[in-house]
Amino acid sequence: LSNSDGALIGRVLGVGMGDEWAQFLASTWTAEASSALVKSRSLVTFQALLSHKTSGSSAEKIDYQTVLPSVIVALGDDDARVRGAAVACVKTLHSLHPSTATEKKQSSSRKSLAADEQTIYGYDVFYGASSDKLQYLPTATVAKFVAMLASRVDSMVGDAWAVRNELGLILNRGVCSGSGKEDAQLKLNSQGRNSVAAFLLSHVVATDAVSTWLQTRLLQALELVTSPAHVLAQLYPLIGSHYDALKRTGGIPLEGGSEDMLVRALFKACFCEANAQQLGEKGCWPAFLGFVDGLDSAPASGEWTAKDRATAYVQQVALERLMADGLVAAMGGAAVTE
Repeated sequence: LSNSDGALIGRVLGVGMGDEWAQFLASTWTAEASSALVKSRSLVTFQALLSHKTSGSSAEKIDYQTVLPSVIVALGDDDARVRGAAVACVKTLHSLHPSTATEKKQSSSRKSLAADEQTIYGYDVFYGASSDKLQYLPTATVAKFVAMLASRVDSMVGDAWAVRNELGLILNRGVCSGSGKEDAQLKLNSQGRNSVAAFLLSHVVATDAVSTWLQTRLLQALELVTSPAHVLAQLYPLIGSHYDALKRTGGIPLEGGSEDMLVRALFKACFCEANAQQLGEKGCWPAFLGFVDGLDSAPASGEWTAKDRATAYVQQVALERLMADGLVAAMGGAAVTE
């Protein structure tokens, strides 16, 4: 779509949505029920509107980092048309920031971000009431991260797994997979990498009870990232809240269903071989062993309570994670004897 198309679409959407147009479009392409055609058209519309709203010297400077996690989810979509539309969005987002921005001291507090020149789009309303759980990035860090994504984004059109590999390189090592001169200049320091990881994971937290599909897909996109315990700590209450909900209802998630996939993705993010050496921090390993212990045997009465069913389900997920990622071997087996 051309910039004039973006202007026309903007006027149409603006009649009923005002400034909520990006929220609406992002919620459309991250909806599990949306078809590939609907997702790709929503992304194309977002890209056209973004180009229009940010064109011209008098255009208002707005930081669309709140939409970035939704675009990342689209980069890992199963359909190439969706990935291709998401690639165009990343390139447009990249054009909004100078690629050579110098990293500032990292901070996610709103007070420090107030000094940035740009206004963060929907910072307190993007996910409704839960938006207060979001973390934010200084403009310079967003610019560097988006530039790194944009430098490798073309490879993602033909490969749904490419975004996982690139995020793993960027957030684990601070570099891109390319070997070009520009790629060599794009690096994130350790504090910047942790800030970006914490920012992305905060969207997993904020979308709880809003979009299970978005939560799961974002966690999958980050599954090769090794984050410090203090970054992953924001996910631990999610596991607890889902476990508590299961204990109240006794409704065990259908295997392969959205709730089951989310619980497994949370366990994989928090308790995996890559993070094995950090499980001793902040009581992570004892918490994990608590899930593994679960039930010693079936209830003597033969009657399974809601709590019993929930405990057995979470125990199974934890045991599968223990075996699948070889956590015991990665930690040298010592932690098991605690």
